[in-house]
Amino acid sequence: MKLDRSWTHKREHQLLTKQLIGCSGAAFRAAVLPLLRAAIHESALGWRPVEIPEIGEDHIVWRSGESTPLVTACLAFSWPELGEQEIRKVREGIRRFAGSAIQTEHYLLLHNGESRSREAREAIAAELQGLITTSRVAHAESWDRQRLLGKAFNGMLRHARESLQKTNLSTAPLEALRRQAGFVPLEEVPCGLSLLRFNQHQLCEVVPLPQELLDPATAILDPEGELLTLVTGEFGLGKTTAMARAVVRESRPILYVAGARISKETSGKKDFLQQCIDLEQLFSGFPAEDHPTLEKLARAVIEYLLQDPESQTLVIIDGLDESAFLARRGGGFQQLFNILQEIRSPIVLTLRTELWDRGAESFAAAFGKPAGHGELRNRKIRRIDLLAWGDDRIRMLILRHREAASDPAVQARLEDLAGRLERGELTRLYGDIPRRPLFLRLLLDTVMEEGLPAAGTGRARLLHDWTLRKLYRDIQAPVAAGGAGRLPILSEDESEARAVEIAWEAMLEAAAAMIEPTDGGLELTADCTLDAIRRSSPELGGIGEPLGIFLNSLLLSVGPVPHGLPLRVRFAHRAFQEFFLAWFTLVRPGRLPPGTLPEPVRDWIDQIQKEGLLQSLSTPITGMSPSPPMPRKSIPPPDLEIRVRIVDRFGKTQLTYTLTSSTGVVPFTHHEIAGPVLQTSPEELHRGFLQHIEQLGTGRDLGGTLVLRDEVDRKLIGIGRDLWRQLFSPEMRQAYRTFRSKVHSLLIVSDEPWIPWEMVKPFEDEGEPLDDPFFAEQFELARWLAGTRSPSVDIGVQELACITGRDLLPLAPQEKALVTSLATSRQGVRDATPPMPSVRALTTLLERGGLGLLHFAQHGTFDPAQPNEAGLPLVDGSVFRPSDLHGPIQTQVSKDRPLVVLNACGSGRQGWSWAGLSGWADRWVRGCGCGAFIGPLWQVRDSAAFAFSRGLYDALARGETLGKAAQEARRAAREATPGEPSWLAYTVYGHPNARVLLGEAPLSDSAEMPGTELSSPPPPPPPTPQQTVPAASASLRIKKRFSDLDRDRFVEEAFNLMATFFETSLGQLEQQHAAVETRFRRIDRDHFDAAIYVHGKKESSCRIWLAKGHIGDIAYFANDSGMDNSYNEALRTEDDGYAMWLRPLGLQMFNPRRRDLLAPHEAAEYFWSMLIERLQ
Repeated sequence: MKLDRSWTHKREHQLLTKQLIGCSGAAFRAAVLPLLRAAIHESALGWRPVEIPEIGEDHIVWRSGESTPLVTACLAFSWPELGEQEIRKVREGIRRFAGSAIQTEHYLLLHNGESRSREAREAIAAELQGLITTSRVAHAESWDRQRLLGKAFNGMLRHARESLQKTNLSTAPLEALRRQAGFVPLEEVPCGLSLLRFNQHQLCEVVPLPQELLDPATAILDPEGELLTLVTGEFGLGKTTAMARAVVRESRPILYVAGARISKETSGKKDFLQQCIDLEQLFSGFPAEDHPTLEKLARAVIEYLLQDPESQTLVIIDGLDESAFLARRGGGFQQLFNILQEIRSPIVLTLRTELWDRGAESFAAAFGKPAGHGELRNRKIRRIDLLAWGDDRIRMLILRHREAASDPAVQARLEDLAGRLERGELTRLYGDIPRRPLFLRLLLDTVMEEGLPAAGTGRARLLHDWTLRKLYRDIQAPVAAGGAGRLPILSEDESEARAVEIAWEAMLEAAAAMIEPTDGGLELTADCTLDAIRRSSPELGGIGEPLGIFLNSLLLSVGPVPHGLPLRVRFAHRAFQEFFLAWFTLVRPGRLPPGTLPEPVRDWIDQIQKEGLLQSLSTPITGMSPSPPMPRKSIPPPDLEIRVRIVDRFGKTQLTYTLTSSTGVVPFTHHEIAGPVLQTSPEELHRGFLQHIEQLGTGRDLGGTLVLRDEVDRKLIGIGRDLWRQLFSPEMRQAYRTFRSKVHSLLIVSDEPWIPWEMVKPFEDEGEPLDDPFFAEQFELARWLAGTRSPSVDIGVQELACITGRDLLPLAPQEKALVTSLATSRQGVRDATPPMPSVRALTTLLERGGLGLLHFAQHGTFDPAQPNEAGLPLVDGSVFRPSDLHGPIQTQVSKDRPLVVLNACGSGRQGWSWAGLSGWADRWVRGCGCGAFIGPLWQVRDSAAFAFSRGLYDALARGETLGKAAQEARRAAREATPGEPSWLAYTVYGHPNARVLLGEAPLSDSAEMPGTELSSPPPPPPPTPQQTVPAASASLRIKKRFSDLDRDRFVEEAFNLMATFFETSLGQLEQQHAAVETRFRRIDRDHFDAAIYVHGKKESSCRIWLAKGHIGDIAYFANDSGMDNSYNEALRTEDDGYAMWLRPLGLQMFNPRRRDLLAPHEAAEYFWSMLIERLQ
């Protein structure tokens, strides 16, 4: 294929030309980079662009390891033709580079002008030649905008062609189709053939050809000279199987497109073709910020690829009957075939016969008025219509099974079936079921196992009963073969009937998870994640080893799974998926997102209802004993999840967004959007925002001027609108317009601590006006921290505690009474609040376990320089800090997964450091794995805090979700303190649809982590007389001198904590990753080692020991063997006059904490990061 193609006539070329001409400075560099990467993608994708201030911001140095293969100069001119001024600017830039110390293989000058002037070209060439003469560069050249765009197009063309040869660029899962190839009863089946002729106005002619027995897969791949092949057939006649067998044989590149993905809004050829290629896969090696520009290139590239007669790419559009495009007014078939008429690659279309028969009538009517000049563009279509099987095909398949059977009883049953066929009884008994290969296979399986089904058995009953027999057979097979038994789904003691019930439930939820809204309809996707099934209900959340569900259901793994990606599952056959989705729709009305189901699913629904299948079963699965009713609703995923990532771009912070709607409320599935590049640092943005908010809380504006209450509201609105403009790029704003009225529950998952998402207030005054409430008002909003366990979907509360502080807030006693009244008003809830709250009493309570709700009502302290030490002063004068949550407390909290509410000023605020997030929210959520966490980001008024708590617990007690309860609580706080920002301060870390179950233990999380059931809580301590504790000073620390004994005890305790930390962390790592196994060994009192294995291969190991002061106090060696005189890092004990710490020797040059004073648990995390680093 010739690749040096000009594309100057394309609309996309014109758009990019305008973009290059209309920008300058940093905007021009940002516009150039994607085009340059496309042009030289073979090399550039492995290089890192760096700005070097000494040679000017218009130069970019491209690094590859230690070498510099390329330097680019990006010069934007306001005038297209290069004159003296422009040439002078070029000389200055080149000479700045020549004066630097940088050497490069290639120097490339890029500019947005036109190189028409011979004088300008020669002047630039002379400067570039001078660079080569000085040996600073090996090669130097100049590209104007036309050459840049041409190179970019050709580069993307090469990339697309290479990608088609090497990877699957299909928008539908091609591998899932290939797996269907095994379901083939007979190769040669009855087919009706015809040749169709159409032009740009109508279907002109249909020439029927004689029916014949043929292999449809062979006919698809050998269309006898025609580029368009149409495969039709009624449900169950094997269209998908024929396509799968053709794909398995085909060696050409294939683009497999699900018909449902052809949008109703498709307006032309480029729109259509863009839906045929997975652009995310095509752009997978490029930075996310390049994608908008690459899409413009790709539209023209795809068009060229599929219009080139030399292209041998096979395009398959499967299931056209599911496309909303064909349902549009004005001739959907005619418009589709007019688009296809210009494509010169071979195309195969599949759809159901009945849809083609209906559509062909309108297709035959003239569409549009033929022009008085020009010629008609005629093209042919070869149609292959799969027909119902005759007796000869049925007989042949029965005989094949008869010859393969070794059991005389089975042989006799098949002979009886063949006899009934000869006597004409099968049609009378089962209608057309035996004439459809899919159901004939089910019928034969049933006959071989149990004999003939009852007369009048419909296909829904046939598939239902066949599924049950298969499940029971698979469960019983290991024991029948003399083995120890099957692998369970949930637990070893589950009965066969219980296992079948769980498998059925999993298949229902899998079918519901494998749908995607599109153009008012619901499209079936090929697979879903196993986690989506686990999250669908508390019971299925207990699925541990995935092999158990694969061995005991019709679900299979979509493997192999790349390291770090979630395991995906699929149905063994599409018909099973359609059946279970129909069943789900009938037994769980209202659970699916709005939209029209595909026709095969609707047919199954009609068939199930027609046969009265649900009414005839005492339980949803015949043959099973009724299961106990589920006491709780399954928790749906949030309507929308937004994953926010931070990207460093030339030293500045850029946000990227990934939008996913697992419920299908909005049409986003891992939809990535490049966010803005922030003009200030995150710290400055956060600091300025917080300072302004806290000033408004005191009734003053920045600068100290007084503001009235209604003015405070106006200024809060202004802050919210500023956040909208700063944080949302144009594409993200457009996406917001898509989901703003459809989404109720919203989860934002990020690793940034500084964005007050609750305060974002969408506003647009250009184009279509927009003025929406704050996110905290508009959505049931929650956050979560990336890289942690999923938030709890149900939080069981059988014990609660409310902690008040030393400096008692006026309404703190009322707030405590409000919280503890949940124990007196709800059966099964016990108040475990310590009578004298202290750090020791609180840590003892947490370590003992069983706590479901922990509420703090008090003042909090926060030092931005030390966010880990944000304190909660308690009644006895001690201060509870985040660093107190370590070791056994962390382990127990991760089992209990309580709701933690810190209704203390400043408790939700966090700091940003090289080590990541810190502060209370991070410690409770990431460090301990609590179920949910709520706290204010800034100081709140006591009256607002009490109103928030009352609104929160009132809503939770009514059964509202966490997101809804927080929304109501914010509203209550706003009403209690009008004209004041406290109500917007509260941030919720958790699942927005989670429920707090007062008086009940959690189901899903105890199932998720085996062994977390708690024994009955110990009886409450005897009441003690109320004591009046006088207020004490906060300055109670005095300096002390630490003895050798103090140091030795501190080191031993730190070492033992470290050993416990490693043992616990290794166990959790093994639980969370199926491919990982670990080993922890306590060699003696002074030594332990650890190892991590991935797929049986040791990937990382270490040995840690007490060094006795020789090289430090605790040493680390990155191997589990060796002597004590070899080490990679060590910790030595130091004190600051108040407490003892551990300081690293600093041998880990790239670890940001190598010079920090570390508490014992932080030291354990420091060594753990060294062990886990190789796996990350």
